[in-house]
Amino acid sequence: MPYLFSEARILVFSKAPIPGQVKTRLCPPLTAQAATQVHQQLTTETLTMACTEAICPVQLWCSPSPTHIFFKTLEKRFPITLKKQSGTHLGERMHHAFKTALQSAQHVILIGSDSPSLSPKILKNAITALQNNYDITLAPAIDGGYTLIGLNQPQKLLFKDINWGKEDVLNTTLKRIKTLSLNYYELPLQWDVDTPEDLTRYQTLNTRPT
Repeated sequence: MPYLFSEARILVFSKAPIPGQVKTRLCPPLTAQAATQVHQQLTTETLTMACTEAICPVQLWCSPSPTHIFFKTLEKRFPITLKKQSGTHLGERMHHAFKTALQSAQHVILIGSDSPSLSPKILKNAITALQNNYDITLAPAIDGGYTLIGLNQPQKLLFKDINWGKEDVLNTTLKRIKTLSLNYYELPLQWDVDTPEDLTRYQTLNTRPT
């Protein structure tokens, strides 16, 4: 398949859809089973978005294992490669994924599977920034984190001792970027689906007339 950026990779992080282990902050109002269905829908929509314009090869990084039937089904549906997340916490898993992908790619961007505001345009802009000699690109999130991070080289310090899921993730990361003297490109503000309020926004988005 011809890609727009053959030297780049898009990494999508996702957990196996096990009730009680995904989207737990949506319960209540949702049941664990309903929250799991939301997680599956978001992951599927993320892959649709990432693959639709053949931007570059897409890898789905799975936790705890790529062998789950949900991931295998996605592998049949989309032109993706399944990978296993490795590490004791999110930061280690992200660093490992970057380190692995950058062995065969020049530019790598990593996204979660729950940010409906991301678009092919954002992904292409992120890769273009990396091509233009920015060391790192980030898409800040409304909740104080980020929904996308892109690198040209592994940067272990960016993922060490971060309070993942807290509102200071972005600020801590920006301080690390300054400490490392990295050239930084900021993408437009995004949002993801973590809370019941986010869920309402997401449901409203999906019910708008086309």
